[in-house]
Amino acid sequence: MPLNDDPVLGRLTDPKQYPGDSQEDLNAELLLVHDQNLLLKYIRKHVGFYTIKDILDNLRDCDDNYWEKVLRRIIQEYSLGALEVYLSEVKIDHFSRHVQSLFFHIKTRCVEDISEGVIKSEISREDFEKYLKETQTDSILLIWGVHYMTGEDYSKFSKRLFEESKEPLFGDGDDTE
Repeated sequence: MPLNDDPVLGRLTDPKQYPGDSQEDLNAELLLVHDQNLLLKYIRKHVGFYTIKDILDNLRDCDDNYWEKVLRRIIQEYSLGALEVYLSEVKIDHFSRHVQSLFFHIKTRCVEDISEGVIKSEISREDFEKYLKETQTDSILLIWGVHYMTGEDYSKFSKRLFEESKEPLFGDGDDTE
């Protein structure tokens, strides 16, 4: 979808409604909202390395409330229920950075290694944990999420990763949900 067709990005500043705000200021804010929505959409899609890297770079300064929303979606999509504790009870330093790292590792490294045959479909949870250590994964949320998940959740997690690895890459112009 071209940016000018996006309902969020197509708005113009009403000087009476937003006194003191320029069109450039509003454009920057609208672009941020657009990127935030796009990242939430990407959670369910097979997206390329550079697309992930770019969107995370654009959103690196978002507040923890936004990253909590992202973590909720990741937990739902990848059956990482063990991480729900970080949404309410336990706060960790650099929360947003940890959520970004989780997203990046799932969407790039894990899916890529499945596509390249590094991770086999019959991999057990214990072997997946070993894989995370051997590849020096720095996503503490991914390490904890896999370590503390139930066997049933691991099956769902693994199945989702393998399904995603077989999907075609999602493009910015692709409007399919």
